[in-house]
Amino acid sequence: MRATRMFIYFFALCSFSLCNLLWSQEPAPGTIEHDILWAKGDTGNVNCPYAYTNLGVETCIANDGRKCVIGRAISEAKRNECSNAFQLVMLTQCHDNGKEARDRLNRAGTAPVCSFLKTLDPPPPPPQKPPPVNYHDPTRHPEGRN
Repeated sequence: MRATRMFIYFFALCSFSLCNLLWSQEPAPGTIEHDILWAKGDTGNVNCPYAYTNLGVETCIANDGRKCVIGRAISEAKRNECSNAFQLVMLTQCHDNGKEARDRLNRAGTAPVCSFLKTLDPPPPPPQKPPPVNYHDPTRHPEGRN
């Protein structure tokens, strides 16, 4: 009876997210892993668009921003192009609140950043938009009927 009660209490505690805190897979804030995962999930506006152009990821500016860049960084890391991967990760931290993350990444260096990137799956590509309907094409009806 007592064991049953203890199980019920434990289950109740877990249902209030205590278990999520104890067994969370999310890296702690203030770590390079947290910084990279934040960028992997961020699809907002980018800062430093000139740097995106300089690093050859200008298509990411309009296609999920930092999330796109992290996808490229993961690909570079998996090809052992760790220097390129590191530069791309640093690019994702080019924003108003990114100084601490940039400092943390610089202190960690290329090897740990590259090692962590190799453990990640690239984010899925953005959904493809259908091509626009050409209303001036006399052979096509706008609703697909000819």
